[in-house]
Amino acid sequence: MNENCLEGMLCPVCGNQEPFEISGSSWFLVFQDGVDEPSEVEWDDSSPCRCPACGHTATVGYFMSDA
Repeated sequence: MNENCLEGMLCPVCGNQEPFEISGSSWFLVFQDGVDEPSEVEWDDSSPCRCPACGHTATVGYFMSDA
């Protein structure tokens, strides 16, 4: 089972355990010529999530395993 950032996550359709596409929020340092690396990336159970293996889309909460 996943640990760290993806602890408890599992696609309820195909069983994929990683990776996942999650829509979150972050702070960016923006310059006239571009954007620096993001910091403080955050998401929660209500954030949109998609399994790249099968395309199932729901919220992060629906991808959390009871196991």
